Amino acid sequence: MKRALVAAMAIATSVGVAVPAASGANAKPPLKATSNGWYVFDGVDPTTKTPKGGTNTRCVNDPNTPPVNALGPRFTIKNRPAPKTRKYVLNGPEGIHFAGGATSSLAPGSYYRKFRSRTIGRSSLPTGKYTFKLKVGSTVLTSETITLVDDPNC
Repeated sequence: MKRALVAAMAIATSVGVAVPAASGANAKPPLKATSNGWYVFDGVDPTTKTPKGGTNTRCVNDPNTPPVNALGPRFTIKNRPAPKTRKYVLNGPEGIHFAGGATSSLAPGSYYRKFRSRTIGRSSLPTGKYTFKLKVGSTVLTSETITLVDDPNC
């Protein structure tokens, strides 16, 4: 009787240890993304590149300097595809708010998302601080800022 009890306990213990190890092996690593800076679009080539957290300054005294009509935050999806449930959010001064989703998953790699001023009924984006967030559900995968400045002293 004791031998049967010992054998049953040994089997139960080995099964109990094996189940958590097996379930942990199937767990996916958390999705990772990084911010890489910005493209600033004004309709004139070349497109300006600005680092994350940087400032983009335009000369308002030069009539050949067009206004900013779109921003493109650059980001990298790192370790696995981003799901189609992700959201792109851009908030700026004067209550500017862009929010858009995706229609398919996104493979690991480098990308940017273009936010055009005309989609919110404006011809250009005003000066001020803009914040981009790449989200999946309520989790922010990456976030970055840019400040647009008009320089009258150029």
